[in-house]
Amino acid sequence: TGIFFEAAIDLVDHLAPEMSAETLAELMRPAMENAWRVGLTGIHDFDVRRSFAAFQMLKAHGHLGLRVVKQIQVRHLAEAVGTAA
Repeated sequence: TGIFFEAAIDLVDHLAPEMSAETLAELMRPAMENAWRVGLTGIHDFDVRRSFAAFQMLKAHGHLGLRVVKQIQVRHLAEAVGTAA
């Protein structure tokens, strides 16, 4: 199915090419258009910090066209709310 549960993604994550949040944001734009075509208006995101940054970039530029429920790992919560030291 391609679904990894819990921390199983750690087994293969190092194999995926690293991309910047900027590149990811640009790739998200056509993905959003595909979501709209099939009637989706919101998503749940359980990805890493890089996707959070990409969503923030899209929002800042007025290009975020989906409601996003973002899961943030506790270890990154302070950074997400802007209180990281």
